[in-house]
Amino acid sequence: MRGVWLVLTTRPLPAQAAPTTAPLQFVTLGLGNNRTCGVAATGAAYCWGLNYFGELGTGSEPQPTPTPRAVAGGVSFVAVEPGELSTCGLTPTGAIDCWGASFFHEFVFDPSLRRPVTKNRPVPTPIPGGMTFVALRVASYHACALTAAGAAYCWGSNQSGELGTGDTLDPTAPTLVAGGLAFNVLSVGGSHTCGLTTAGAAYCWGSDFDGEIGQAAPRKCGVGLPHPCATSPEAVPGGLRFTDISAGSSETCAVAADSTAYCWGSNKFDQLGVGAAKVQSSAQPLPVAGGLRFKTIGVGDYYVCGLVSDGKAYCWGWNRSGQLGVAGPGRSPVPVAVSGGLTWRSMVVGTFHTCGVATDGATYCWGEGALGNGLAPDMSDSSSTPVRVIDHS
Repeated sequence: MRGVWLVLTTRPLPAQAAPTTAPLQFVTLGLGNNRTCGVAATGAAYCWGLNYFGELGTGSEPQPTPTPRAVAGGVSFVAVEPGELSTCGLTPTGAIDCWGASFFHEFVFDPSLRRPVTKNRPVPTPIPGGMTFVALRVASYHACALTAAGAAYCWGSNQSGELGTGDTLDPTAPTLVAGGLAFNVLSVGGSHTCGLTTAGAAYCWGSDFDGEIGQAAPRKCGVGLPHPCATSPEAVPGGLRFTDISAGSSETCAVAADSTAYCWGSNKFDQLGVGAAKVQSSAQPLPVAGGLRFKTIGVGDYYVCGLVSDGKAYCWGWNRSGQLGVAGPGRSPVPVAVSGGLTWRSMVVGTFHTCGVATDGATYCWGEGALGNGLAPDMSDSSSTPVRVIDHS
């Protein structure tokens, strides 16, 4: 409901039962909406959380699972990325397989609804085109990947130009992003996409409701309710050079070459991290308050988390379900340290939950749903402190 602010609090979780087997250790993690996946050192993929359309890839009837379950098919992966209705994985040979709702690999859209017609695939299925890639990113309704040469290809829904192909057509296979740029980092958001070139320059494209592409968008997109958008890459203003970038639902953040974090787009839930400054939105990169120096950054739905040089994690923005890793306020306009005193090798953000691989190799999650702790993978499974993922698979 618009105009009503709700603050949801979280309570401590009951003591967890001791795992019956040694906890899994993951080398990479991917988070979606109430869904988490990880890849073990063996290349085996595991997923847990909600499973409406077979997006956990277990090959069984769509049933939620509160702890990691092996993805069926025996395919090895180097990364797995859950989206809203589908999950995709990158294999060691550069192929991409997807499972769950079909729009990532069949692209069957209902023209009247402008959304994919669901034909569920509960096991990994190769996407069309036969190309090979070195990096993969999956959002709610679109995905993008990089070739070894730095060429970006995208596929899925293109209502806001988020595929960067110069139009708003929905392709039937991975399609080259316009502009001829070479990227070494890509990130996909709700309806926009951003990338860093090999020189560290930031470009974004897609929806620009709140300045999330860092531009005064050059055209209008959408059916029924046209909105500002860019259908091909546009340079983010300011001349900064970045080492990491992350696109969220209506905001974007990046780490500059001097390790300062910058954010732009919507500030509805203080997700730009600008402290007490009264900013509703910004199409210009704004420095995050607090003077911290970041290595990596990740943007979820209206919140942001990052790792600093000593491995500690900080988050800011909306704290609906404890996804900032702290109890108490419903939002924070400045970075706050994730509770628990852990240090991290890596960290990823989802819709309303966050996970990380700690320096001891254990995986922890916090926020709402898909925490992997043996409890229901929905809103009733919430924690404002990191809880260890257990293996009951």
